[in-house]
Amino acid sequence: MAKRAYGGFSTLRTPQSRPILGSTQVENSAGGFSWQIDKWERFYRFLILGAEGGTYYIKEEKLVEENAQAMVECVAEDGSRALDLVEKVSFEGRAVKQDPTLFALAYIISHADVDTRRQAAYSLLGVARTGTMLFTFCEYALQFRSWGPVLRKAVSNWYLNHENLPLQLVKYRQRNNFTHKRLLNVSHVNPEESPALVSLLRWAHGDMADVGDYSEMPRVITGYEKLRRLDTAEKSAPATAAGIIKHWRVPWEGVPSELLKDPRVCEVLLEDMPVMATLRQLGKMTSVGVLKPGKWDVVEMVCERLKGVKGARVHPMQVLFALKTYGSGKGFRGKLTWTPVEQILEALDNAFYLAFGNVESTGKTIVIGLDVSSSMDGSMIANSNITAREAATAMAMVTSAVEPRIVTLAFTDELIQFHIKPKQSLESVIQSVRHLPFGGTDCALPILVAMQQEIPVDAFIIYTDNETWAGNIHPAQALKKYRNKWNNNAKLIVVGMTSNGFSIADPNDRDMLDVVGFDTSVPQLMSDFISS
Repeated sequence: MAKRAYGGFSTLRTPQSRPILGSTQVENSAGGFSWQIDKWERFYRFLILGAEGGTYYIKEEKLVEENAQAMVECVAEDGSRALDLVEKVSFEGRAVKQDPTLFALAYIISHADVDTRRQAAYSLLGVARTGTMLFTFCEYALQFRSWGPVLRKAVSNWYLNHENLPLQLVKYRQRNNFTHKRLLNVSHVNPEESPALVSLLRWAHGDMADVGDYSEMPRVITGYEKLRRLDTAEKSAPATAAGIIKHWRVPWEGVPSELLKDPRVCEVLLEDMPVMATLRQLGKMTSVGVLKPGKWDVVEMVCERLKGVKGARVHPMQVLFALKTYGSGKGFRGKLTWTPVEQILEALDNAFYLAFGNVESTGKTIVIGLDVSSSMDGSMIANSNITAREAATAMAMVTSAVEPRIVTLAFTDELIQFHIKPKQSLESVIQSVRHLPFGGTDCALPILVAMQQEIPVDAFIIYTDNETWAGNIHPAQALKKYRNKWNNNAKLIVVGMTSNGFSIADPNDRDMLDVVGFDTSVPQLMSDFISS
């Protein structure tokens, strides 16, 4: 029988390699068709996810350029709104890393309207909370402008008003070509009539190098200077250093590197170490023997500290990075190796969930679809050791932990057998997802499977990079078919795992929602949307 000329075109069933008739779909990076998110949503994704490392389909340079263009357009349209978004993402701890927010703030302070640039100058102190963030901001700012009154004011305000300036000066002394001395010179900081601040800034500038007695300086600087003058070759140096660190509360970054190989020094450093620093140094502490079976008091102290991730505003992905690195027994970068302590792994597992706070159950029937295709495995989160499909699995575990009526499906361009067992550890789930097969991407599969298996679903949650192309029907069309057959109120949540510009969610359907995958507010946001 002859093929009908118009038989391949339908608004009910369209191959993902073609746009839905009458829609505003555009070609995505994989050659399929999705909806393009608007510039503000793109800017928001960029602030949270960043663009380091690129994605499976988009090289880093191009991905950064596309996101930077969205940023430029947003600032041109409404600089104040753009600044509010930067502050919101930064202050609420939503960003995986701070580089995108610092990059955006640097652009705003350079190219927004005059009033917004002035406001951005005062925002620097809250966004660049550490010395290394200040250096990073300045590096980005000089990509967009030269030194001028507004930028000088921003940097000067940071030095004059930081609540814990002595610690910042000791911990973060330089980055690339930036030092505190350089920034103090160019920003023309005027400490006015505060003698304590005058001495502190003179010390940071390097004008007190010949002073013999630092006892009148803040304690962390006194301790740092004592350590700096210590002869580390002496046999008694580690014990002396441990005493100095304990008394003067010197941080890890203020200790000579040759002393950090000694367990006595590392153990005393661990006593007052903040949560985020503890996460970063778990491998080192285990390698030198501070954390090991038998030293249960120290292990228990660390496990108890990790319970404070939420209060310390530690992003869940930072916990996940630490869990994967520590569990691997070797550094993500470098040659350090160790044997992981089981209790620490368990504490990291618990800390991941604690980072989200309390998430309420909806009591609804939910199908989670995990895109485990090649592109999700080839996209690294914030240029880390975690792939997008590992991160998606971890995020799905948060919902699985609180929802009693849930089905989890993994898919590429076909359904993949993948089971999450009750009380299964996060590390073991991530280990299992690494060994799943690769393939193309068909984001309609979870909906089609639910329809075929006659599962009465209230909401579908699909974790994906939105680079879908392999199916014979678009996810939005599949959802309409499901609604017509099973549940007219079924909802779709699309969790974007990379900062590209696409979504499989129809922007004209009020029961479809786009969210960003690693935001600490995402699980509760999804719960509220499903319950509404």
